[in-house]
Amino acid sequence: MSRRFLSRRMGPAWIAAILAGILAAAAPWLERLRPLSIGERTASEVHVTSGEDRGIGSLREAIFLADRADRRVRILIQVPLIRLGDPLPPIINPKGVSIEAGAGSVRLDATDVTAGAVLDVSAPDTVIAGVEVYGAPEQAILLRNGGARLTNVSLRKSQTGIYVVDGVADLTVSQSLFDGNAVGIHVDSRTDGIRLVDNRFQAHSNAAIWSVAPDGPDPGSSAPIIIVGNRFDRDR
Repeated sequence: MSRRFLSRRMGPAWIAAILAGILAAAAPWLERLRPLSIGERTASEVHVTSGEDRGIGSLREAIFLADRADRRVRILIQVPLIRLGDPLPPIINPKGVSIEAGAGSVRLDATDVTAGAVLDVSAPDTVIAGVEVYGAPEQAILLRNGGARLTNVSLRKSQTGIYVVDGVADLTVSQSLFDGNAVGIHVDSRTDGIRLVDNRFQAHSNAAIWSVAPDGPDPGSSAPIIIVGNRFDRDR
């Protein structure tokens, strides 16, 4: 068999092999770009069945699906522990998202995350229940929109447990634990209707609640932060 014949036969084979490798490497990105099926667009509930940071059944994939859906989505987490290597995708569904632990609670272990917010929430009327964020390098939960309801959450060993940005209104955090953070909850100056009810704050190195307004409140206006029934232990 001549060398020329071999080169003619092997050339297309090598090209096919190279193309197959490129497609395999690009598959995760192509998956993000593919159009959603009708079932995915209209899904109202997504189940998290994997504790891995990425892949099928992961919380990361569930957030991608929720962000691309055309209605409000409930994310139900059915594993007790998720180890994160990077911040999760921003939560941006304009109809709102609910993230709930299916049984008991779930820990999002962020000790391997080097920067950024673990849960970056821009969706309105977000509900987070039964979720623990541990070891966030910056914000465990960053809230950019109003109407959020956080209950039975735990923010532990993070730089900031919850950061509420300017302009956010109508937030309730209840029956939750803030433990060993630098700051438990940081509320920017121009917020309104922030309610902290029946929470426990303990062992914060800088402040359990950090809120500094540039000016005094208008006479007759309601308090921007309402604090009821909370417990504080070894906080500054």
